[in-house]
Amino acid sequence: CLILLKRIAEAHAKLTAKSNSSIGEFLAEMVKMHGEHVNGSHIGGFKSTDANTLLDIARIFAVLVQERL
Repeated sequence: CLILLKRIAEAHAKLTAKSNSSIGEFLAEMVKMHGEHVNGSHIGGFKSTDANTLLDIARIFAVLVQERL
């Protein structure tokens, strides 16, 4: 949500605090590399099929839907 709201510093801080998730680590790296210019095309490059990562992605989409983002 914070990435989509362009609250990049907050997003990076939260993502680096939760570094036990492969999707979290990927998003933190994308935010670090692209800063305020991060967008869906940067995020869409993530590829993983392990169960925990897929659950994390499902949780992310659930929050985005709840927040109507």
